[in-house]
Amino acid sequence: MTVTNHFDAPANITLTHRHGDAVPEEKTWAALATGAAGPPLTVHYQTGLFTAFDYWHVRVEVLEGREKGVWENDGEKECYLTEEDQGTLLTFDVSSDGLKLNMLSSSCTDDLTKRS
Repeated sequence: MTVTNHFDAPANITLTHRHGDAVPEEKTWAALATGAAGPPLTVHYQTGLFTAFDYWHVRVEVLEGREKGVWENDGEKECYLTEEDQGTLLTFDVSSDGLKLNMLSSSCTDDLTKRS
């Protein structure tokens, strides 16, 4: 999966994924330009009945412009991956309107709060 920056300026974007109690997987895209998507982050998960959930956290540091500052979602957003998502490049969107998790199996959104 990758992230597209929809803020008004370049941003450092860190996406963290955790499947159940597994060790979190994380990637930071440095100075990602407005409208650009970074190289993919590969995440690991299981599908089927009685498998764990997927949790997502994003932190965006907008480097300049009117939206300059640190934005992030509160805690971790629960939104699960399924077999339908396997082997595909999913693109998540971040903007002052929030985090949009664009999955083939479902779509989730979460608010981003400006912290500083």
